[in-house]
Amino acid sequence: MENGKVKIREAIPDDCEQIAVMIQELADYEKISEETNVTADQLRKDGFEEQKWFHCFVAEDEDNLIGYALYYFCYSTWVGVKTYLEDLYVKSAYRNKGIGTKLFRSVARAAVERKCTRLDWTVLGWNKTSIDFYKKTGAVNLTSDKELNSFRLSGDTLCSFVNNSRLKKLDSIQEQLSSLNQKISVMDGRVTSLEESMSKTNDRLNTVENSRAYESQVCDDLISKQSEIDKVLQKERERITQLQKSYDKFKSVPDEITDLQSRSMRDNLLFFGFDELSTAESRRSENCANTVLDYRKNTLKIVDPESSIKIERAHRLRNKYDSTKSRPIVEFVDYGNMSEETNVSSDRLRKDGFGEQKLFQCFVADYKGNLAGYATYYFGYSTRVGVKMYLGNLYVRPAYRNKGIGTKLFRSVARVAVERKCNQLDWIVRGWNKDAIEFYKKTGAMNLSNEKEWNSFRLSGEKLCSFINNAHYL
Repeated sequence: MENGKVKIREAIPDDCEQIAVMIQELADYEKISEETNVTADQLRKDGFEEQKWFHCFVAEDEDNLIGYALYYFCYSTWVGVKTYLEDLYVKSAYRNKGIGTKLFRSVARAAVERKCTRLDWTVLGWNKTSIDFYKKTGAVNLTSDKELNSFRLSGDTLCSFVNNSRLKKLDSIQEQLSSLNQKISVMDGRVTSLEESMSKTNDRLNTVENSRAYESQVCDDLISKQSEIDKVLQKERERITQLQKSYDKFKSVPDEITDLQSRSMRDNLLFFGFDELSTAESRRSENCANTVLDYRKNTLKIVDPESSIKIERAHRLRNKYDSTKSRPIVEFVDYGNMSEETNVSSDRLRKDGFGEQKLFQCFVADYKGNLAGYATYYFGYSTRVGVKMYLGNLYVRPAYRNKGIGTKLFRSVARVAVERKCNQLDWIVRGWNKDAIEFYKKTGAMNLSNEKEWNSFRLSGEKLCSFINNAHYL
């Protein structure tokens, strides 16, 4: 595609030095120079190695790059795969020549070719020129028209939210339980020893009583000793009773800790409809990874899944999932008054989240055998910090709210972000959802729409296709 000497093409590794320079120029233009840490080497690693975190088009004038558009594919539980435009920039000397439009159209065309029905991006509120440009493409301003608020946890605030949690208290309780178990075991041993000693004493008493040479003083001493042993034994039994009461008070804690520390799996058995094993012992010893590999080999007919598929974690619900119940994702869409926007079925979720190419990951909340909520997330890319995480949906069914389940799901996602060394966790909230907004503010998150004047835009469906084919923008 050419405009005089200017052509639009896909970026190559040798372009990274010039792209890095333009990223810094864009940061300076947006008045966030200090927030940019991505280098040319990091761009080469993140965009052109086996794990490809982003794609990029560049505008080239002879041997010089004069603009770029960086984007990546991500996921929506309402429409499936979508595209996110991270940056679009044209050097000042080359603006108003249609170059930005052609870069934008290249990204839109890539989205359609990938069968994405959405293209999302954000614009700073003071950048009226860009906002007017995007409105002309037919894009919807989700911030003003749909009341979407963009939130972010980053840096020290993200780490603080993960680490300053009641999980540490639960870990302490778990240690107390372990200590109590050890003490009970020691007490049992002492009781056994005392009972054996008492049995021997009784044997001696019987022997002495049956002996004509029995001396009354010896008998009195033995009786006294037996009485003392009885008292000690009674005290030890009372201590065991107290320890057992303490243990019963916290016996449910290990299950809660297991739920909190569970991680999403490469192939979560929830959506495959496997029968639940009948006993707790069999569930603990179950090898979920092998189950998933067998399913992929025998049912999905994937050749050699052991080498072609990497399973990082395996986790399943402790109780069988009831497929007759309403799916939580559908409930969330109804709750958000967006029922007409969702087209994702359970089969689509299985394919997109647990197939060969995993487009999203998911935590679920199991409350006493019922699926109480879920949180979906995926990885994206920022030209400011590199790989980042995006929270897709977080939902808890009405009957299970105000029990801390939402916080636990959110913290589980945040913990994965920290473990993966992501410096940003982003998500959006509808403006009418005041409870959610207040909840996220308490985590230390920043409302980018209010504090940074972020405006979220979207091209979707027919408008996305129309923009690609509209001659007015050629």
